[in-house]
Amino acid sequence: MRIFVINPNTSESVTDHIRRELEKIKRSDTELTVVNPERGPVSIESVYDETLVGPPTLELVRRANEEGYDAIVLACFSDPGLDAAKEISDIPVVGIEEATMHIAAMLGHKFSITTAFRSRAPTRDVHVRLRGLESAFASTLVLNMSVLEMDAHPAEAKARIQELARQAVEE
Repeated sequence: MRIFVINPNTSESVTDHIRRELEKIKRSDTELTVVNPERGPVSIESVYDETLVGPPTLELVRRANEEGYDAIVLACFSDPGLDAAKEISDIPVVGIEEATMHIAAMLGHKFSITTAFRSRAPTRDVHVRLRGLESAFASTLVLNMSVLEMDAHPAEAKARIQELARQAVEE
């Protein structure tokens, strides 16, 4: 199986991190290509950033289709351009936010979401409603760390996420 993974931001560091983590868990007969667009924001921290990454991300979706990949993974938790990517693609396109929400709803009674900043909480809430998961949604918890800060300080990010997870369980 050939999977084309798109990190929609332009951070090579974040793309390399995604590649390393996926290489650890992929099957030996799976080929991964992990890419990011050449233009756009270095991190996606707002609806504006999500809008900017649309065209270059969709160019990569077309490339994956043209090059005969079996599936595309959109590796950004806000799933920027996911619906458009599905619309233009002849192969499955999976967004990690959409997939994660559905899996979380199946595994537990309720689920919570961690997000980088308070300003992103309304977007998360909208995405939950669009996916029909309001009844399984508990809360949005704020990390107060940008994507680039998480990439630069993974141990600190992990500790903060674990603390937020504990809070979610206690709610």
